[in-house]
Amino acid sequence: MREILISVAGLTPQIITETLYHLTQVRKPPATISEVWVITTTAGKQKAERELLHPRHGHFFQFCREYDIDAKKILFGHEQIVVVRNKDGQPLGDVRTPEDNAALADFVTTFVRKKALNPDIALHCSVAGGRKTMGLYLGLALQLYGRPHDTLSHVLVSPPELESDPAFYYPPNQSKRITVKGRKLHTSQIRVELAEIPILKLRGKLPALDTGEVPYSDLVRRAQQDYALLNTPPQAVVDTRALSLLVNGRRIRLSPLETAVYVLFAEARRSSCGKTGCPGCTKCTFAASDFLGEEGVTRVRQALRSLKAKDARLEELRGWGAREPTDPEKRFREVRSRLNRKIQRGLSGETWPALYTIASLRPPDADRVRYGIRLDPRLLSIR
Repeated sequence: MREILISVAGLTPQIITETLYHLTQVRKPPATISEVWVITTTAGKQKAERELLHPRHGHFFQFCREYDIDAKKILFGHEQIVVVRNKDGQPLGDVRTPEDNAALADFVTTFVRKKALNPDIALHCSVAGGRKTMGLYLGLALQLYGRPHDTLSHVLVSPPELESDPAFYYPPNQSKRITVKGRKLHTSQIRVELAEIPILKLRGKLPALDTGEVPYSDLVRRAQQDYALLNTPPQAVVDTRALSLLVNGRRIRLSPLETAVYVLFAEARRSSCGKTGCPGCTKCTFAASDFLGEEGVTRVRQALRSLKAKDARLEELRGWGAREPTDPEKRFREVRSRLNRKIQRGLSGETWPALYTIASLRPPDADRVRYGIRLDPRLLSIR
């Protein structure tokens, strides 16, 4: 697999050689860089070409000679120092306006997307140089299009005085004493590290990212829509004719009694306060004791009759738990437990099974648990 360094740079081209030094001399195992690409402005290109690519005095070639690297095996020349262009195709001297910023976002995103199309290439992206927005967009582009083996990093140099020293490009291969801003130090004290920046990689997760070249703002808008869909649970349909619950193409078979109980909870949720995070108000939920009195028994019987189904347990509804006088709510909890187990098994592997079960909730300042369906009422229907 070929390894490519992509870096943003302003007027500090030394971050290129510093990054190369760490990747090839410090990292274990060392990287074998086959290409170097620099994204910059017109001023940054001029400085990078002058200080890195001069045949004799360029620090890139000096670095390669000093560390016995064949520079001819690394694709890095004037064409690999690319200048951001605006919407009219004109090179940018700096990023000063909102239009320049939008052009930068589009340019960097498109550049990374194209490089990431090749599965045989690993990208090492460095955000150390250039304006902060340049590094930001490089990181965002890798977040959108990066693969598991691609990396994002920031170069760190110590002692800190070296970071602003225009003469420092990389630690020399032969140790020696140098003076930096009046301070004498030995080059063996120099440390160049790459701090890898963990990012959440979204490639393959959002359909919008599979589209072709589009403006960055449009891409983010489309990806945000895709992300919203990922976070919206599928609709649930209580099918009273088939005595089942339908969720995301899965049919969960229920007994008549379980269906009747679920219908009561679904009706309560559908005529509820409407809050997706309802803590258990009396409109959305029931207490177990609500099913024990004559009114509760009648409610369940009516729900059963509306299903036009016969259930041998219909006559057992009077006095749920009468056989267990010390725990009069046991009968309801048994039905709820069986119902929830069926839903959890039926939705195994899905993201949101708990939203479809009859959950136990404790409203603020309530002394008793209440029970209800937590799904957004707009996603719950009965037919």
